Amino acid sequence: MNLPGLRKFLFRIILSAGIFSSSTAFAQIASVRLELYNHQVWLKAGLTGTTADTLNFLFDSGAGTALLDSAVARQLFKDGKFGQITGTGAGGSTPMQVLDNQSIYLGGVKVDSVKLLVNNLGNLSATLGRKLDGIIGYDLLKRYVTRVDLDQQTLTLYPDIRDLKEAKGQALAFEFSPEIGFLPRISCSFTTLAGKKYSGWFFLDSGAGLTTLLNTPFVDANKLLTTSGKTLQLKTVGMTSASKRYLARIRDFSFSGYVFKDVPVSMARVTAGVSALEGYAGLLGNEFLFRFNMTFD
Repeated sequence: MNLPGLRKFLFRIILSAGIFSSSTAFAQIASVRLELYNHQVWLKAGLTGTTADTLNFLFDSGAGTALLDSAVARQLFKDGKFGQITGTGAGGSTPMQVLDNQSIYLGGVKVDSVKLLVNNLGNLSATLGRKLDGIIGYDLLKRYVTRVDLDQQTLTLYPDIRDLKEAKGQALAFEFSPEIGFLPRISCSFTTLAGKKYSGWFFLDSGAGLTTLLNTPFVDANKLLTTSGKTLQLKTVGMTSASKRYLARIRDFSFSGYVFKDVPVSMARVTAGVSALEGYAGLLGNEFLFRFNMTFD
C-alpha cells in the first residue's frame, strides 16, 4: 500500500462554538500521551472510582457518545443506576445500558456531564489485541479544540484555535451530516483497477481501523463486488455487532487534493446502521487519517 507519510494537516472541524475568552491566548487545557497501536489512538483515562488515569480508552472522532466496557462498569459502579438505551454503530443497533451525568478524567482535566453507554467490549478487545476499557470522541471535540500529534505522540486540548502555536496545516472542507449531526462528511473520489471513477460523501471516522469502508447501498448500486476484480471476504467485529465485509484493491483514492495510490478498500454487507445509509459512499478511516497530524476545531 503506497501511502505517503504526510503529517502537517488541519481538519477544521467546527464541532462547537467558542465558549472561552480570547484572553486565554496561547493556553492549553491539557496534554496527554497517546499511543498508536493496531491503527488506533490509545489514551489513558480515569473515571469516578479510579485513583489515576489507568483505563485504556480509544480516541474515536466518530463516537457521538462515550462508551465503557460492561466489566469495568460493574466494578466501578456497583451501586449505580443503569438506564437502557439503543446504541447505533456502523453495522447496526443493539440495546445497551447507560450511565448518565458521569465524569471522565484526562490529563488532569475533568470532563463533566458525560453519558456513558455500557457494552461488552471483550470481542473488540480481542480484535484489537489489547484490553479496551472505553471509547471517547465527541465529548472532547464539542468542548475543546483537539490536536492529535502523532509525531510527538500527544493529544492536546485547547480552549480556542488561536491558542495553537504549531503550524495548523491545510484546512479540510466539510459539511455536517444531516442524518447524524455530530459526524462531518467530506467529498472523496476513487478509481477502480478497471479504470472506473466514483465519488461521493464519506463520513470522517478516526475510530475505523481501515482506509475506507464503502456503504452497502453504494456497493450494490454500482455493482462493485463484481466489477472490482479479486475480493477477499472478512469478518469484522464492531461496537454493536459482527458482520462480514469484502476487501478489494483500487487504483487510487483522493480527498482534499491528496491522492493515495494502490490501496485496499472495504465493502460493507450490512443492512442496518451507518454503513447501510443511502446517499453516502462510505466512511474515511484512520489508515488514511493517521497519515496526518490532525487538529479538530
